[in-house]
Amino acid sequence: MSDLQSAYDSILKENGVDNITCSRKALKDLIKGEIDGVEFHRPKRVNESERVTIKETRDAAVQLSELEQERDVTDDMNTLYNAALNLRKSINKSKKWVFEGSLETLSKENYPEELYCFFN
Repeated sequence: MSDLQSAYDSILKENGVDNITCSRKALKDLIKGEIDGVEFHRPKRVNESERVTIKETRDAAVQLSELEQERDVTDDMNTLYNAALNLRKSINKSKKWVFEGSLETLSKENYPEELYCFFN
């Protein structure tokens, strides 16, 4: 809202209006009269300005955002699934190791290089 007020004030100055005394309430009334579906949202913080939205575009943006988040989660899950699938294949191909009381007997043939890289 503060950006809108400063833009409105600069438009008034550029058009030669001498007494610029437009309050926020008057500006809100002008905006409401000219734009259908406009809404003003009070901020949670005191030092922030009000937000101005149009209901239809706001709702459409929220729906697009939700779809994109779902798509991102699906892509991330597919990536993790493919990584786990490749790690399982290489683990199954490696030589079986039996714990004999020490981890020093573990050799590179007992664990795949892919698993080592994944942990790093």
